[in-house]
Amino acid sequence: SFDELNSNEEGLLFSIESEDQTGKAQFFRYEWNDVKQTIVPLPAKFRTEIAFDPVHANYDTLYIIPEERDLEVCYRFGSSNSLLLATTLGLSENRVLDMPIRFNPIDSLNFMNRYSIEVTQYAVSPQAYNYYRTLKQLNESNGSLFDRQQGVLRGNVKSLATEDEVVLGYFEVSGASKLRKFYNPDEFNQEFASVFRSISDICKPADINRESIFLYNSALIGVEDIFVSITLSLVLGLKVYDFEPVSTTPPFVNILFQAPGACVDCRVHGKLAEKPAYWID
Repeated sequence: SFDELNSNEEGLLFSIESEDQTGKAQFFRYEWNDVKQTIVPLPAKFRTEIAFDPVHANYDTLYIIPEERDLEVCYRFGSSNSLLLATTLGLSENRVLDMPIRFNPIDSLNFMNRYSIEVTQYAVSPQAYNYYRTLKQLNESNGSLFDRQQGVLRGNVKSLATEDEVVLGYFEVSGASKLRKFYNPDEFNQEFASVFRSISDICKPADINRESIFLYNSALIGVEDIFVSITLSLVLGLKVYDFEPVSTTPPFVNILFQAPGACVDCRVHGKLAEKPAYWID
């Protein structure tokens, strides 16, 4: 059984098919890793910090500071943490058909620009397959290989110091093959498109705020009513992402641009990391 399918949750299931024409490999173990890329349309060029005024004992000064980090592209990484096993023993053809590998709940795919998944297939011995199958059965109630083991399972790893000591593990040498695929959201079926939320759904022009403000200088806001207005906007979920000086003479009229945080900071959707070496745009 495939544990991730034991619910009515909407999502995408990735399966594989493979064939060994030599007939020598009949037992298989699988691992996967995937990456979800999100690109925000309005990466923040500035950020804000509120400073404490010791004279009035309150926070009444808002600083607009250049953002040194590139907040445009982030990645969400995942990898398998359960045993995925298959066998062609007893089948008329030495083929693995529709082996479920990875189930992505639809919520985990929202606001994604591009997706990649890599599957590794290991051809293992009958002894290794039986070991992994037993280990999986022992841990099905716990749901993870990293939980405490229920029962004793002996592999082919032994303690040199104490002969009777139980050592958990299995040493194997197996053939492996890998396949990585890339997908854009529009490549999936219509059912996915009907529930998938695009980044454009939350970054519409109506959600972007342009506000003219008066500044003492090009970096500091100290006018109380302007501060209150900006604070209310931030409470409503807007973040400053750009700052445009309009006049160079007093009273220094400027435009402050604000938008939902999910539109300006990719860290809302994942991790700020270097593009993986294998990534293809």
